[in-house]
Amino acid sequence: MTTEQLLTTTQVAAARGVSRQAILAAVKRGTLTPAFTLGNGYYLFEPEVSR
Repeated sequence: MTTEQLLTTTQVAAARGVSRQAILAAVKRGTLTPAFTLGNGYYLFEPEVSR
């Protein structure tokens, strides 16, 4: 899978109808796992998490 097929935190939040902060909190709690964490701390998610 290429990074072009992955979603940003903002894209996942929009698809789920929640705030970006809610997605970040879910990652911190461990209830949502990103596919990748970039060197700058940004997360990328599989498209399935937006469903």
